[in-house]
Amino acid sequence: MDTNPVTYSICATESALPLYNIVRLTNAVPLDFTIAAGSPRTNFFLFTIDQTNAAVSFWLYNLNNPAELLVDLDVLPDPTSFSYLFYGVGSSNNPAQILVDTNGFLSDLNGDWYLSVENLSTDDLSFTILATLSTNNIGTNVIVINPQLVITNNTVCLSWNSVVGQSYSVEAKTNLADPTWTVISPAITATDTTTSYCVPISGSQMFFRVVEAASPAVPVINFSSLLLTRGGFVLNWTAPATDRFQVQYATNLPPTWVTFPNIVASATGDFTFTDDGTLSGGLGGMRFYRLLLSP
Repeated sequence: MDTNPVTYSICATESALPLYNIVRLTNAVPLDFTIAAGSPRTNFFLFTIDQTNAAVSFWLYNLNNPAELLVDLDVLPDPTSFSYLFYGVGSSNNPAQILVDTNGFLSDLNGDWYLSVENLSTDDLSFTILATLSTNNIGTNVIVINPQLVITNNTVCLSWNSVVGQSYSVEAKTNLADPTWTVISPAITATDTTTSYCVPISGSQMFFRVVEAASPAVPVINFSSLLLTRGGFVLNWTAPATDRFQVQYATNLPPTWVTFPNIVASATGDFTFTDDGTLSGGLGGMRFYRLLLSP
């Protein structure tokens, strides 16, 4: 990475046993797994996509302790060295979901997707991991979400971890053994990372669940480049000219996102933003960015 000659040593170590435990995932089939406390990062999960698919969702839930979910394409995920690293954090009350679709910077999802789960506690970690494909619209496969329930004043309120822009619906049953669920809510489009919906306790329905529904059309945003120039980090992307954006940055993973106050607009649909360090504490170290679509 330097402009001058660099000297180095290289070493290969052979092992009689596999260096990594690669566990293959099957579409829409949950897998229960346990990682012992203090274990090195040797367990990875593999999900292969070899057909035309519009989206893939990766889920980490039924957690007994906090954990990170890392996902990368065609390489083992590593927060310090990655190609297309996707990242999520979950806990016992909040599952982690990573949703990747072809409306983003990836036009094709085919390849080997590797997943890694990082234990953020000092105890053993147990969890369920799941990968699901969508062939047409995000949410074609029914994904059930485990919400938190609060009952007050003859009302059941459901709250769940959500993805901004994703649509959800609440379903109910009278008896758990009934063969079908009945949709009791309109399509709920998430505007935040937590979404709630309340149902009056007035009928015979006693069992409730939240499912991920078909999503509305996602704005087409094509991220074109991130350049380090003498003037700072320059982000370039294209989107409908009617859109307006704010940029967020973080300096490490897990991220603590900080929002730049600027509103980024474009009359042509070619958007650009420069982080010159004056609002982000300088330009040293690693830097991560994401875009927020303003209302």
